Formats: sequence, C-alpha cells, structure tokens
Amino acid sequence: MMLVASNRNMGNMLYCSRWLLLGIVLMLAVVARAQGGSSVYSFLELPSSARLNGLGGSTVSLKEAELSSVVCNPALLNPSTDKILQLNYAHYLQGVNIGSVMYGHNYKDNYFAAAIHYLNYGKFDYADEFGALLGTTFSAQDMCITLAYARQLGSLFTVGTSLKPIYSHYESYSAFALAADVGGHFQTKDSTFQLGISLQNIGWQLKGFYTDESGQHRERLPLNLQLGFNYRFKHAPIRLSMTIHNIQRWDLGYQVTNQPSE
Repeated sequence: MMLVASNRNMGNMLYCSRWLLLGIVLMLAVVARAQGGSSVYSFLELPSSARLNGLGGSTVSLKEAELSSVVCNPALLNPSTDKILQLNYAHYLQGVNIGSVMYGHNYKDNYFAAAIHYLNYGKFDYADEFGALLGTTFSAQDMCITLAYARQLGSLFTVGTSLKPIYSHYESYSAFALAADVGGHFQTKDSTFQLGISLQNIGWQLKGFYTDESGQHRERLPLNLQLGFNYRFKHAPIRLSMTIHNIQRWDLGYQVTNQPSE
C-alpha cells in the first residue's frame, strides 16, 4: 500500500511539473513576441499596498494571508485568502491618490479574488499656449479591475490567471485595454522554500488615446516577466526573499541626449 501511494504521489508531481513547464514555455513565447517599443499604463507597476512596498514593490513567491500580492502573481491565492476584504489607500505625490479594494473567496481547491485599483492625479489648470491660466480645471484618472483565479495541482503546485480590464481618462482623452496575468507557484511540504513565476499584462490596448492616419493609435502594455523565491530559516525568525523583474528586458538602461533644440 505504501508503494502504491508513493507511486501515485510521484505521478501527480510529474503531471504538475509538466503543466508548470508548459506554462513557462508559453510565457517565454509570448515575451519573445512582445519585445521592443514603448508602453502605456505605467500605473500598473506601482505597489498596491504598504506591504508590497516593504517587499520592494512586488513578490511572486510569498504565499500568506495577503491579497495585494495577487496582482503580482495570481497563483499566490491560497486557503488563507478566503473571505478576506482588504482596503488600501496612499497619498502618493502632491495631489495624487492611490487606492484599492480587494476580496477573496475560496471553493474547495479553487481560489477566487476580485480587486479594483485606481489612481487619481488630482486637478489640473487649463492654460493657453502662452501659459496664461483660463480659470478652469480638468482631472485625470487610471483604473484597473482584476478578476483572479487559482487552482491547486497536487499539494505543492498552484497555477493562476487573472483578467484585467484597464481604463484611463485624461481631460477629454480616454483609452481602454484588456490584459491578463498568468503565474505558477511551488513550495516544499514545510513551506520553508517557495518559488514563483509570473507574466503580467499580456494583452492589447483596444482603444487608444487618439487616432492617426492608420486609425486607432495603440500602445504596448507594460509586459513584465518575474521570477522569485523565498526561504525561511528553520531556527531564526527570518525569511530571505528575492524577486527578479523584467526578465524579458536584459538592457534596462536608456539614452540621454543633451543636444540643444533647433
């Protein structure tokens, strides 16, 4: 009986490993097709909670009773995120406010979460081409809705995905996009070691801020492939965590030119 159970567990692990490997291959294929160009909706890269800020802005491997990490990796949904309501608010820069509302719900080995993130840039003054104020103001906002789902594959593996409608409105200009995140997570039986991978913002801008000669001017979304791990020391209240961002971009530098304008 012990031999049968052991073979069955080994078969489940091989089955889960194949699905995880397939997911990683698909992630790399999508990343290879999405290289180059500028991106829009940079607010998606901002941390959605104080805890994420303390972890360097993102984590794709740390499973705990924390919903905000789901925006980094949907596979981080777990039994501890059931029936959790989380509210976050931050006064980011002068006149800029960031907030989010999140809720998690589980059904057996299926984990769900919904979230609304917004960023309000405050009020801006209208001015003419000479800088003279016209006495009226306008506003600018970004918003993203996240619908996340994760499922356990055996006792050690979890896979997850999320769908994200994104809307921006600046003065009289607006844009709409549809994106998705996919992720995977592995942990040892005692949870001392955890490994996570996530590909964020796969999708397209369906409506651009303006039109050009070819029609809608669509911009790229901020694609981000992340890989991370964490390790909890057995005899110390310390957990080591590391997350690598933007693996798909080996050159993160940019060029600055000081040539005077003509």
